[in-house]
Amino acid sequence: MKKHWPTWTEIHLSNIKHNVKEIKKRIGDDICLMAVVKADAYGHGGYETSIAALQGGAEKLGVASVDEGIYLRKKGITAPILILGLSFEDVIEDIVKYNLMQTVCSEDFVSKLSKEAVKRDKTVKINIKVNTGMNRIGVEPQNTLELVRKIQKYQNIFIEGIYTHLATSYAESEYTNFQFNKFKDVLNELNNNNIDIPYKHCCNSGGVLNFPHMYLNQVRVGTLITTPFPALKREMNLDLKESFEFKSKIIFIRKLAKGQSVGYNRMYYTDKNTKIAIVSAGWGDGIPRELSNKGFVLVHGIKCPIRGRVCCDQIIVDVTEVNDVKVGDEVVIIGNQNGAQISAWEWGEILGGVSSPITLRNFVTDRVTRKYIE
Repeated sequence: MKKHWPTWTEIHLSNIKHNVKEIKKRIGDDICLMAVVKADAYGHGGYETSIAALQGGAEKLGVASVDEGIYLRKKGITAPILILGLSFEDVIEDIVKYNLMQTVCSEDFVSKLSKEAVKRDKTVKINIKVNTGMNRIGVEPQNTLELVRKIQKYQNIFIEGIYTHLATSYAESEYTNFQFNKFKDVLNELNNNNIDIPYKHCCNSGGVLNFPHMYLNQVRVGTLITTPFPALKREMNLDLKESFEFKSKIIFIRKLAKGQSVGYNRMYYTDKNTKIAIVSAGWGDGIPRELSNKGFVLVHGIKCPIRGRVCCDQIIVDVTEVNDVKVGDEVVIIGNQNGAQISAWEWGEILGGVSSPITLRNFVTDRVTRKYIE
């Protein structure tokens, strides 16, 4: 059904392709690039982003669940897909049926997966997750060799990869290096026991940006594909482009005299004769209430402050400095207009600072139409 709500996002697939190409340039042709497209590619569209990433040079895809993997398979994607989360045995049949790779960190699941693979006369690829300090899922480093040896005994199971996940690669190096060294110890132990697992990977987006010595022979990149953010050192920055813009329209304009209040709880009073525009977007679309009296939007390329509280369906914007403003004019909440820009990172700074970028999935609700621009 067509949506008539006048608030939308524009997702630039060509920018996603550009970003993947830039990342591929950084890591080199000898290192496999897995594009992580979980959570509907952080709100950008799992299928659309997957196609753009593969066209840009990614060789594999990473998802969070079996359902996400099946969705991509049914859309016709044949590239290798790794399920990054753990699965329950009720989805084992679909893992095998749809040729998905599964993350594992225990023998019990592998034994059941092997039975289904033998039954269907197929070989299932798995990746072993090692916990080096993220302390979520994963086998402990000291138990990894034993687990690998046990898994090697199961029929129709191929250990395609082994990996860990970096907890602080966006923010600092000490703990990141600590984790990497623990992972290298695991790899060295496997090597000393003549066990060669084809793909080794630990770098997420922060790792790719900041720690090239940790690339090994595969990296996993999610946020960096769609949302540029700065490296710890300026010289490590990549030439990346924003993948989306968040826009709405003016639905009403009024003039207020000095001293009049606007919005709920009368949070703002005009300090002069003021022209305000009512914009058809609010916290129901994903604009954080914390931007009340703090945030900005672009109208005719001019940065205009949000006045008063962010409402469910509307924001109130001071357009006194904008000439010829009228109902129906485009309002850029995040994005570019007439040479000016408001970025997701700017939102983060207004909201008190964030250690990782705000992505489309963080805020934009399902009420908002997504438009794909090639």
